[in-house]
Amino acid sequence: MARWAGDANPEIVVVESTGIYWKSIYSALEREGIVAAVVNARHVKQVPGRKTDVADSRWLARCGLLCGSFIPPEELGNLRLISRERQKLVGMLASEKNRLHKVLTDGGIRLSVVVSDIHGQAARHMIV
Repeated sequence: MARWAGDANPEIVVVESTGIYWKSIYSALEREGIVAAVVNARHVKQVPGRKTDVADSRWLARCGLLCGSFIPPEELGNLRLISRERQKLVGMLASEKNRLHKVLTDGGIRLSVVVSDIHGQAARHMIV
């Protein structure tokens, strides 16, 4: 698709951001050296009177009505991805710690009576 778009020698290719599907298209266009803009699909749907993708695209291109979304450079995108994954893992760790504390409490083992920090090093040594 990127090669096909490149054959038309466009100034810019506009891609609607639908789910995660735009990411591979955007990357392929970038690899081919084609300037691409990703726009929010809701903004396109609010354009009055257009009923087909072809009519929409021509009219939008002529009027220049859409603002592209910010797509970070690859390095920044990777850092964001790592940061999101870390946040998810930290949340999962907290959930597991709380689940373990509940299981121990339900079993009659109250670590909070013995240690000040139930998730600290002393508590971990007692559990292991």
